[in-house]
Amino acid sequence: MCQRKYAFEIVKEYSLLRAKPIKCSMETNRMLGLSTGMLLGGLAQYQRLVGKLIYLTIIRPKLRCSVHILLQFM
Repeated sequence: MCQRKYAFEIVKEYSLLRAKPIKCSMETNRMLGLSTGMLLGGLAQYQRLVGKLIYLTIIRPKLRCSVHILLQFM
């Protein structure tokens, strides 16, 4: 089962086509702070993004740790 198109649609929808890919998804003990990057439109948009990422973790288990950290901010 391949979710490449689904993942690409998420990247395209949130204007991340120019983002640089990295090998590891996120450091586990990293402290999150204020960001100077692009902000999402609101809580509903953030929840929708995290929901899509949760679905993607079924196929890509390596994303689970990063998505779990994002869930803490809902």
